Amino acid sequence: MLFVLFAGGLVSAILSTVDTTLLTAGGLLTHNVLAPTFRITEERTRLRLARGGVIACGVVAWAIARSADGVFALVEEASSFGTAGALVTVSFGLFTRIGGAWAAGTTLLGALVVYLAATYSGVATPFLASLASALVLYLGVSALEHARRPAAG
Repeated sequence: MLFVLFAGGLVSAILSTVDTTLLTAGGLLTHNVLAPTFRITEERTRLRLARGGVIACGVVAWAIARSADGVFALVEEASSFGTAGALVTVSFGLFTRIGGAWAAGTTLLGALVVYLAATYSGVATPFLASLASALVLYLGVSALEHARRPAAG
């Protein structure tokens, strides 16, 4: 009986986490990327788009889960997927005045692409490669952003 309670609680916690993650990813994708890009202001359209985003994120999550070698590999991939770009962006954003929106966006996307490329090309440490590329991208794009700003005066 205790095992059934434990297993039920564990499955419930996992499903709750998955549900929250899918809703968050779909909502953020819709609210921060798709709606502003396509200038969608009607609430009904935004709601439908958010629902579609949740479904799309669910399909992507299902495909990733189906391709995993095991639970350990899936957890490892999930914990490092895209986190290098977020780590660098948040660190510079919180503790310095270096960079801006372009540096942050480029770092997030670039580090994700490098992580995926390194993972699928067989690099032994894809997270470290992604972290190094995120740092280089952030500093490089920040320098370009700084150079493009008009001089104060």
